[in-house]
Amino acid sequence: MSGDLDPPGVHVRADAEGKAAAVDAKQRRLLEQWVAKRRALIIVDVQRDFCDGGSLAVPDGDSVIEPVNALRSRWNWDLVVHTQDWHPPDHVSFASNNEGAAVFSTVELDGIGPQVMWPDHCVQGSRGAEFHPSLETDVGLVLQAGDDVGSGPDASVDKRDIVVRKGTVREVDSYSGFGDASPDHVKEKTPLAALLRSRGIDLVVVVGLAQDFCVSFTAQDASRAGFEVVMPLDCTRGITPEGVSREMGLCGGGGVYLTESGDLPTREMEARLREERGLPAWRPAWSA
Repeated sequence: MSGDLDPPGVHVRADAEGKAAAVDAKQRRLLEQWVAKRRALIIVDVQRDFCDGGSLAVPDGDSVIEPVNALRSRWNWDLVVHTQDWHPPDHVSFASNNEGAAVFSTVELDGIGPQVMWPDHCVQGSRGAEFHPSLETDVGLVLQAGDDVGSGPDASVDKRDIVVRKGTVREVDSYSGFGDASPDHVKEKTPLAALLRSRGIDLVVVVGLAQDFCVSFTAQDASRAGFEVVMPLDCTRGITPEGVSREMGLCGGGGVYLTESGDLPTREMEARLREERGLPAWRPAWSA
């Protein structure tokens, strides 16, 4: 009799409804915190050499492409930025440029300190340096160290994707989209921080490859620079489990909010909330 009154399907539906309600409540809570913030999506190094078949392929790296594409259309962005590894052929981080160095070993470089010896990758102008063809891009501007970002939102530029190239200086590696790991990025300082500040960005969502190097370093630098930082874990993959565990501990301890892309708000949810509050419809910073 109890089976008729309490079929298993009822519990399954109730559980699913409970989880959906919890996700909706989380999305609503986050949206209420972020509705007034200007936000940027930073897509880190989703390039051929870091994807399947590349010279420095991240395990399961291709799996980030679909959720990253979905994320850029899920919510409203004032700015979409891609970082791009863009190394000269004689870059110091390549094992091939350090006599006797084994790939993936760590060597001590004068003036730099410990440096992982990587296989040649993302060489300037090479096929491997290109963005993955399945990644949605609409590039309107390419910047690197020394370039001017302008004084404020610019519709002619910001309505399309902006690329910030890094690793362009032979003498130093730059995992972070903000530049090398020296204090204040003195060896290579990209325009990323200046770009975000000039556009009034408050919140950055960081995704891409690789989670335990360039994504983590970019997220931590963004947090240190004073931005609110979110990392959706389903939109990134790392090279080693140990590296991911270490770096996610550093990110979490450094103020980076670790979550899943499905927990972030949607455009439709933001439109409803704005209507409820009598706020104007969302408009990107460059159209204001």
